[in-house]
Amino acid sequence: MKKFVVPLLVLTFALSGCSKAPREQPEPENDTAKVLAYTKCMRENGIDMEDPPPGSMAVPGIPALDAGSPAMKKVEAAAEKCAELLPADTAEGRKITPEDLEKARALSRCMRENGLPDFPDPDPESGAVKLDPDVKFDVRKVEEAGKKCGGTLPVQAR
Repeated sequence: MKKFVVPLLVLTFALSGCSKAPREQPEPENDTAKVLAYTKCMRENGIDMEDPPPGSMAVPGIPALDAGSPAMKKVEAAAEKCAELLPADTAEGRKITPEDLEKARALSRCMRENGLPDFPDPDPESGAVKLDPDVKFDVRKVEEAGKKCGGTLPVQAR
């Protein structure tokens, strides 16, 4: 089975879709509070997810999972339930600034230079990196390259 590594950010957004379920919690007042509400919701739905650092909007990552596995399906279900809690600009369709796009491109280049020649460039509209499920990535190599390159990318499974 193929594995996907999710550093910090957006795999859950790509998996989630738009939930039409009514909100049971009051709407948080700012984006950081929304991210905290999202991570709490994920935990309440069985996903071990830490809160982001204070003041950060980075959604903590999920460990490497086999695509289509029961664990991945559990993540997908939780992400769908919690999707409405995310700030609008963290969702899959957000626009990325030119500066952030260049940072994301540099990070993708660095990943390729550090043992992942098939690591894709980010989408120019959202900045998300779309991982092709037909390309096998060695989890250890991804983790090692990620440590060398630093930073985070929105990652989506295609």
